Amino acid sequence: MQAGKVRLIFVSDRIPDELRRIVEFLNEQMSQTEVLAVEIKQYVSQDSSLRTLVPRIIGQTAKAQDSKSGGARSSRQWDEASFFDRLEEVRGQEETTIARALLEWAQRQRIPLRWGQGGTEGSFAPRLEHAGQSHQVFSVFSNGTLEIRFSYMQWKAPFDEEAKRLALRDRLNEVTGFHIQTDQVTNKRPWYYLSVLQDEADLKMFVAALDWFIREVKAT
Repeated sequence: MQAGKVRLIFVSDRIPDELRRIVEFLNEQMSQTEVLAVEIKQYVSQDSSLRTLVPRIIGQTAKAQDSKSGGARSSRQWDEASFFDRLEEVRGQEETTIARALLEWAQRQRIPLRWGQGGTEGSFAPRLEHAGQSHQVFSVFSNGTLEIRFSYMQWKAPFDEEAKRLALRDRLNEVTGFHIQTDQVTNKRPWYYLSVLQDEADLKMFVAALDWFIREVKAT
């Protein structure tokens, strides 16, 4: 408080669009104050034996990050060793194992990986090269999050068709804890913590959706 640095956090099971816009605006405009919203959705199995909480942080836009750092953003080149060291330190062994399973899936498919250059958080994203285009379905970050890249795939055939993206959405939503809305398949990047794939059956369903994505791309 003496330094004038304050963090304001709104927490709810649902963050309305109006509040989201206010949070993002304030966070971009206030250089000494961080304004965030945390939406925590709860999912319960049909027999009520399993209850999952899925948090989503709202307000951390690129413009907001620039305003906090005076416009100067540091960067570094991440690689496999540095990424997994950071992930295990921050999120633990369980989520590190899940991330390695996704990396090994890309290696089995012989899909090149692109390692991120974030200043504080690393990332990797499998990118399939086909017919002169680069295709990407997900990214994994060293803070333990998994991002579905609808905003990237919407420009590349065959997933430039909304029906194809909805078909992928339906397959992904078979994973317990995934709840991708229809409006998120256009220009959105819904994300979840890697722990949503901790059940082996859910991980297999997620990988099956990835395999389907690859087959559809290669069929064009």
